Order: sequence, then structure tokens, then C-alpha cells
Amino acid sequence: MIYDCLGDVDEKGEPVPGIAKWDISKDGLTYTFHIKDNIKFSNGTSLTADDVAFTFTYLCDKSYNGSFDPSAINIKGWKAYHDGTAKDIEGIKVKDKHTVSFELEKQNTSAIYTLARTLIMPKDYYGKNYKQGDTSSLNALQDKPIGSGQYVFKDCKPGEEYDFEANSNYWRGKSKIKKVILKVTDQSNKMQLLKNGGVDIDIVTPNDESVDAIKNFKFVNLRVFPSNTYGYIDLNLKKDIFKDKKVRQALTYGLDREDLIKTTFGKYGQVCNEPQSTASWNYNSDVNKYKFDTKKANELFDEAGWKKGADGIRSKDGKKFEFHYLASTDNPVNEVLIPIMKENYKKLGIQVIVDSMEFETIQNKIKNGDYDMSFVCGSLGANPDQSTVFKTNGAQNYSGYSNKKLDKEMDNALEDEKFDSRKKDYQNVWKTVNDDLPQIFIYQRNDMWAISSRVSGIDITPYKDFTASLWKAKLK
Repeated sequence: MIYDCLGDVDEKGEPVPGIAKWDISKDGLTYTFHIKDNIKFSNGTSLTADDVAFTFTYLCDKSYNGSFDPSAINIKGWKAYHDGTAKDIEGIKVKDKHTVSFELEKQNTSAIYTLARTLIMPKDYYGKNYKQGDTSSLNALQDKPIGSGQYVFKDCKPGEEYDFEANSNYWRGKSKIKKVILKVTDQSNKMQLLKNGGVDIDIVTPNDESVDAIKNFKFVNLRVFPSNTYGYIDLNLKKDIFKDKKVRQALTYGLDREDLIKTTFGKYGQVCNEPQSTASWNYNSDVNKYKFDTKKANELFDEAGWKKGADGIRSKDGKKFEFHYLASTDNPVNEVLIPIMKENYKKLGIQVIVDSMEFETIQNKIKNGDYDMSFVCGSLGANPDQSTVFKTNGAQNYSGYSNKKLDKEMDNALEDEKFDSRKKDYQNVWKTVNDDLPQIFIYQRNDMWAISSRVSGIDITPYKDFTASLWKAKLK
């Protein structure tokens, strides 16, 4: 809402122009973006190639601590800048006021998704006091953001609501809805807020009960489609008990995922066996389904050397098989998953210790490697590449996972320019992930957006939420 990108994705998840068009060199290494000349930031200054170059330079700085992973696209010279051995990034060139190019170290078919979908920041504002190796001056401005997007941030009550006003300088024209308030809702109040008009748009966990309830509101329209997310149990693979693939497979066979999905989502969810959406062109249906099988799970634990003792608890080398499960509060999945997990794993000789805490606390613990196991809902996006999560030393690979075979398969997919063979490359990637199980895959569900009938012009797809189309939305 606040920022804009050089490009966008369409309803199929394919990259399309936004505030810029682009062309790619024949060797696939250089991406040149041509920015529209009427783009302005909300403070009235023009968005230029210098702002684009600054944004990506900042994201490659060593002190940047966000989720952007510069190694995933490998702009030429990014590492030298990151390490402080160069004063600029060799592969980023400002050609003129409205033209900027990026030269990559090697071909990367996913690069366009990152280059086109990165939020552009005004250099004059964020870069005024920026020094290489120190992004603290930018961090200090995060609560006073300036961008070129549809809306301008005005005020907030942290943890409650965030207020925005239409950006009069927006390149598509000022949004017809002048004010937008984003409220923080939870499972306990969102249905009531929808019913009494306290919110106009919200995403609701779909199941038979919630669908029937919202249909009875009469004035709320539903949009239901396959989600571009998946639910999984994150394992800290630095912990000895999870390092053996047979153990991870046993944990998956031994968990009744169907029971969880039936209880939580009904017909609006299905078991997931790979980190990819069924709606994606690279989804692989030919993988191990790991159907619930306690006998198979016990056999795998025995093969891995974890034997049941007289107390029924498995142990190996004098160490009992037990782990701490970090459970976020107010999570409907955990409310169903934990009792099922405890019951299923008790039969396997495993002790589950549940530690409940706030979601933000769990996030920090995962990032710091201070955890055993926790439920996570992962976002997938239009770009099928997940190197940042599964590749050795990926920026978001907090579990410590490493598989050299998978690293190579991911590289092959990134370098393959032909669609049909690239599809096979990614299906090989998911087959390897499905076999090695760095995560316990649980479900993919449908997304369900509830939209008041007084709101029109909202477009939602698996790849874009409601905020992308607010600029053209109307209120009755």
C-alpha cells in the first residue's frame, strides 16, 4: 500500500510491467528497466533510477537484517559491497534518469520476480544519512515510511490498528476510497466484526461452520480459492534427534494429518507433501503421500536406533526421544494439532512438551535457533524458487538444513530457460524435498476472503491480496 514495485504479477503469477517495463539480454544476464516518467513519491519527489539503485544497494548491505537474500539473485559485485571491499555494486548501472540495469553473475530465471517485486524506496529520504555498513539511519525511519504506493501512512495504535490516507501523487490516480484502517483481528472477534460491520474485508479460516455463518450474514460476499501458503512443522535440524531422515519420515508417517485437516478445515483443506501449491505450474503430484501409518513409523524409529524402553519411551545412547513444541497462542491449528500430536506420538514412544507463547516470541526463537519444533504457515508467492529456505546457508534457512543434491537441483532450475524442462527441474526439487523431509508437511488449505457488499472493485488471487487493487475500489 505504501510502496510500489517496478513490476507486478498477473492472476497466473506471471511477471508483468508496473511502474516500469523491462528487457532481458540474449545471454540472460542483464535486466534493464525503463521507468515511467510520471512516478512520484508521496512527498512529491520523482521516482528515478537512482532510487531503484539505492534500494537494491541497501538490501545488499551487510547490516541489513531483513528477509531479502541477495545471494538468491547474485547481482554482479553484491558480495564485494556486502563485505566492504567495494564502494558500490558493479552490476547495478544507472543509465539515465529513468533507466537502470542489473547484471547477474549467472543466469537466474527467478531473478525477474525479485527485481520486479521489490519495494522501491526514495533515496533522498532514506539515504540521506546512510553509510555503507550501517543501516541504522534507515531503520530509524521505518515508523515514518514514504513510498510511491496507493496510500500514505498516517497513524497507528501498535497491535490494534493502522491508519492510511489516499496518496494524491499516486501514478494511477488518487484512490477513490480516501481512508483505510487496517485492524488487527483474531479468531475470537473477526466473525463478530464482519457481522456488525466493524470490518469490511477480512480473511477467515475456511471450514463448514465459518462458511455457513458468513453466508447467513447476507451482505458479505465470499471469495474461496486455493491458498498460496502451506502449513508445516518446522524442525530444528541442528538438534541431534532430527538429523536422521528416517526419524523425520517416522514423525510424518506417525502423525494423523488427515484428522487435523478434517477437524480444522473440513472440505476446504488437503494433506500437503511438498512446499508447493496445487495451483502452481510446478507442483509435483508424484511424490510419497506418507499416509498415516503407526506401524511404519515404529519400524523407521527402530531402524534409526531409537528403541522403546520398559517405560514405553524411546531412547538412543542413553538419551530419551523428547522435544519441546513451541505453540503460538490464539492459533486454531495448534488447538487441534497438539492433542492429535500428543496422542499419536505417545503411541510411538515420544514425549511432547508444549511451551505456549506469543507468535512474535516464537519467530525470534526460530531465527536464533532456540527451538526444537513449531508449527509455521509458509508463504509461497508466484516465484517457485525457495533457495532462501532450503538451500545450504539460505537467508531464511533457520533450521540449518543442508542437502548438496538439493542445492544442485535448485541451481539447475534457476539456470534453465526452457519452461518445460524447468518444470521438470522443479518437480525433481520437490521430489527430493519430499524424500528428505526437512519439514513435516501438514496441509494446504483454501483461502477465504469475506468482503462486504458495500465494497466493489476488489481483485484477489492466490498471488495478490486485497491491498493490490484498493486504488480502483469503491464504497457504496
